[in-house]
Amino acid sequence: YRESILMDAPQANTYTLMGECMERMGKLNEATDYYYCALELDGDFADAHVGLGVVAEMREDYAASLKCFEKAMALEPENVEYHLLLGGILRKIGMHDEAALIYANALRLEPDNLELFIEAAANLQADERHEEALDILHGVPEVSRVDPLVICRSFLSLYCLGRRQAAFSLLDAALDSTPDLCTVLLSTFPAIEQDPDFALRVLNAPKNQ
Repeated sequence: YRESILMDAPQANTYTLMGECMERMGKLNEATDYYYCALELDGDFADAHVGLGVVAEMREDYAASLKCFEKAMALEPENVEYHLLLGGILRKIGMHDEAALIYANALRLEPDNLELFIEAAANLQADERHEEALDILHGVPEVSRVDPLVICRSFLSLYCLGRRQAAFSLLDAALDSTPDLCTVLLSTFPAIEQDPDFALRVLNAPKNQ
């Protein structure tokens, strides 16, 4: 991309790609410079606003990140990836109602997008709204209901609602076909490590061959 900038007429997209490269390398100042170069050429180039938002989030400047993601969404309101970014930052700063609206709108755009279901449920779970999270997860397309993250998110809400039998029945039904499910659950719900029933299932879980 650097050669393209030197050889060709600079374009906002090229600067943004360079910014993304710098960002992945951890060179956040250089990334920011490239994103601003992109916006000097095209102030409405949404991906450059997203890039600035990602850098701001990495720096824990959540107010700036939110502003950048909102700008990108305003420019491309049907971009589901932007919905995910905006919903994520809203959740991180505790604006769960606002995040829920963003995920709901995104699901209207892409009703079969599994990541949207999972993130929408995670947002509600972070706000301890477990019945609502289960309602979201019940809407997952049938073909995707065996996804480990769907199972783990469902387990989390069932468990937190005191429905232990239902939670562990769900886990048991999936363990044979998904041997690493306990590992996924532990990363989703670290507190479960202290539960003796969970520990027993870790011991008895089928091993990957």
